[in-house]
Amino acid sequence: MGCGSPAPARHDEGFDGTRLDGTHDPSEAPLDPVEQQFASAEGATPVSVPASLGAVTSLAAGLWHNCALDAGGEVHCWGYGSLGETRLPPGLGTAVQLGLGEARACAVNAEGGVRCWGQGKGIVPATFTGVVQVVTNSLLTCARDAAGRAGCWKDGREVELPAASDHVTQLSAGGIHVCAVNDQGGVACWKASANAKIDFGQADVPASLGAIAQLAAGPYHTCAVDRAGQVSCWGRDDAGQSDVPADLGRAVQVTAGAFHSCALDVDGGVRCWGGLDPAHHTAVPELGRVRAVQAGYLHTCALREDGQVSCWSDYDFGPAGPLLALDSIARVSVGEKHTCALTLAGKVHCWGEYMRSQIAVPRWLGESAALDAGGAHSCAIDASGKLTCWGYSSDGQTAVPEALGEVAQVSAGFRHTCAVDVRGTPSCWGWNEYGQLDIPPGLGAVREVSAGLYPSCAIDAAGAVVCWGDSEDPLEAAVPEGMGAAAGLSVGGSHVCAISAGDQLSCWGHDGSGQTALPADLGAVAAVSARSFHTCVIDSSGQLSCWGRNDRGQTDVPAALGPVLQVSAGRYRTCAVDAQHHMTCWGDQE
Repeated sequence: MGCGSPAPARHDEGFDGTRLDGTHDPSEAPLDPVEQQFASAEGATPVSVPASLGAVTSLAAGLWHNCALDAGGEVHCWGYGSLGETRLPPGLGTAVQLGLGEARACAVNAEGGVRCWGQGKGIVPATFTGVVQVVTNSLLTCARDAAGRAGCWKDGREVELPAASDHVTQLSAGGIHVCAVNDQGGVACWKASANAKIDFGQADVPASLGAIAQLAAGPYHTCAVDRAGQVSCWGRDDAGQSDVPADLGRAVQVTAGAFHSCALDVDGGVRCWGGLDPAHHTAVPELGRVRAVQAGYLHTCALREDGQVSCWSDYDFGPAGPLLALDSIARVSVGEKHTCALTLAGKVHCWGEYMRSQIAVPRWLGESAALDAGGAHSCAIDASGKLTCWGYSSDGQTAVPEALGEVAQVSAGFRHTCAVDVRGTPSCWGWNEYGQLDIPPGLGAVREVSAGLYPSCAIDAAGAVVCWGDSEDPLEAAVPEGMGAAAGLSVGGSHVCAISAGDQLSCWGHDGSGQTALPADLGAVAAVSARSFHTCVIDSSGQLSCWGRNDRGQTDVPAALGPVLQVSAGRYRTCAVDAQHHMTCWGDQE
């Protein structure tokens, strides 16, 4: 299915998304063929520290990128950088302090000047001089000077602060909020935008908080170290990220990621807690004595005592760039702006758009048997039938119900997910604005379910196609009369296709791009993928045909492709797996 957006576009408008709301261990088994291809793919990940980095003196982490300063003040950045966040601006020069945000970075030079790059405008108001610290997120950039005066700006224009801006000794910017610590250890936090919707109370400073020595504002929660070395966290806690361990001991620094937190103790040791794995556990590698620790969205980096940087994560990060071909692939699934593949060995790899964590595959996933990529999230079923979903969860589309049990099939839609358990019982969760979760009460057991942009459909035990959702415009959910029993089903952006028991294809719904207009010479069909605004089918001989919107070449099947085993149609691109388990993709790969 295609990607997420806060206000759904209708029909042929598309559905664009909104923003947020490593290194190989030689002791492990050798890299499989797909991992070798990934390792040679162009582009770095948040945990792949450049071999040329050398010793550094300070370290900062953004959501998906990192920057460091060496002893000479030179800036080094790495990680995901499609929005320019790792590309240093010309003439940057040396720096004394760094501030990183969602897809943005800023640096303070020795003269107190500020330069910013990456997402958004890099314009700094002329009134900001003599700066000693800068912080940034996707909404605001803030700075303080040596006298403790603080201020913020957006798109080059200064904004009024809702909290006191004098006597500030520290600033920290989170996902939607900014916090300031004054010279008495008092803390003030405020939302960077009155319209910010992702509110977990991360800006609500606890009344019981004592005098603070250091503070870290994360994407969804905030942590602070008081002057006695005790750590407190508040805000989001669904992954245990705000649940400070009782035996933590005295800390000198704390950092907050999206779903985990880490603290540096007085002896230079790092302790982390929280995490999205079933045990809410965040592993820490052997680091030796550490000088500073910084958490990104799903990764952590540490500046060791020897000046070297180590980064790690509970997730495998795929390349942000395109991968047009892979070998040893069992199945491929194309989302809105990302793609995932399941290898013959049962390993899941994802690549493409990274801002919603859709290409960060959980390491606890294990060997998988099935896979599906949705708008900006993905789901996989492991060998035991356990379902795991990851990526964008604006509407809870990755929150697998605890009572679901063993799963036989999954379909990841636009911003909702549907699954069928081993008894044939369907379940759907996530976005429900158009009733796409409202399974008809009398449906009973089903053979297959497919989650689309607005409707959801299933094949019941008798082979009948049943659709629900999209009550505002029910055309795409209206099953044609007399279609008969179905053997296969796929719900697209605004249309539905089903294969009858006689291997004949029927498509219905919106046809603004010709996605339901079947080719006149179409024969028996073995498989169909109807996603976004085009449709692809595999015929009984393994030949692939695609039709519908072709503005990015997504229906231009390569002439040399030959028979295929499986196909997945995304919004702007299509991928297929041939009989040799070689994956080929075409169309727009950005």
